[in-house]
Amino acid sequence: MRTLTTITSALFAKHPESGNWESVALPHTWNNLDGQDGGADYYRGTCAYRIALPEPKAGTRRYLQFEGANHVATVYADGKELGSHKGGFSTFRVDVTDAMNAGCREVRVEVDNVAADIYPQQADFTFFGGLYRNVTFIEVNETHFDLMKSGTSGVFVTPNAGDGSVRVDAFTVNAQAGDAVECVLLDKNGAEAARCTADAAEHTVRGTRVENPELWDGTAHPALYIARLTIVRGGEAVDSVDAEFGFRSFSVDPDKGFILNGRSYTLHGVSRH
Repeated sequence: MRTLTTITSALFAKHPESGNWESVALPHTWNNLDGQDGGADYYRGTCAYRIALPEPKAGTRRYLQFEGANHVATVYADGKELGSHKGGFSTFRVDVTDAMNAGCREVRVEVDNVAADIYPQQADFTFFGGLYRNVTFIEVNETHFDLMKSGTSGVFVTPNAGDGSVRVDAFTVNAQAGDAVECVLLDKNGAEAARCTADAAEHTVRGTRVENPELWDGTAHPALYIARLTIVRGGEAVDSVDAEFGFRSFSVDPDKGFILNGRSYTLHGVSRH
């Protein structure tokens, strides 16, 4: 089963070539002072972090997860690039397994908040540079749900409010012959609502259906279900992921506006930078 360790500190340098590294807490931004007024006079450039990696468990795959690094982040291990990501508002991961197997216990992350071909290009707020959301070290079995699928859990749930059916796309890595994916649907009280099993190599789990599903109805009735996906080998759980979802129907009408579950629903927008 997987293990998650939150990385809470790193060494940081605004000018890495100077060799002046300081210990900082994560999450972190280098614009915590000069970026407060929302003006254009704050520091924009390439800064670097050195992150120590925990001692690994034998026989596992290891990933470093970044929930937000603005704007461009590139991760290196012993001078070799492990991965790069553009965009400061989405999760990405890098596989550090091979580097750690070779003895590496520290990665260097270069983060750049210089204006570039990345949305948004201009705004009336500060583009805070840094690792400003959580950084997590993840260890999983060699067989697991795909952690390199565009920052997702590797599991996608598509519910149908009309008939209560649920399609689950579960992308696995290194599945062996005989491995199965068990899908259990749980209601808001944790009670089992439905279950089914599929071959772990098939990726799509079908045939799951909830009788008379409770509809998600905005803030008035935010009813949610959990799809619990488990890779099973010889009766033992190898990896497991929970995905939260809600049954609802929606559409947009030029006269009635937004329609949720068959009725007009007023939308209130809030913008937070």
